[in-house]
Amino acid sequence: MDIIRWRSFVAKEGQTLFVVLQIIRPNTQMIFVSSSLMLKQKPLREYVFGMLLLVEHRTVGNVLIGQQKDTYI
Repeated sequence: MDIIRWRSFVAKEGQTLFVVLQIIRPNTQMIFVSSSLMLKQKPLREYVFGMLLLVEHRTVGNVLIGQQKDTYI
């Protein structure tokens, strides 16, 4: 079973949400996926689910975002 940790923070006066997913799988390296979206586009949970599907279908390297300020949801 995958262990999924995710955190987010809001920038630009609440307009853009940056999402960072940390997916931990047994016997594998940790995978970091980051992206951003406008908050009004779709529900956050639906978006995170879409990111997980993206991870399942392509190889994702480490993506780093500098100067993070995390807001746990």
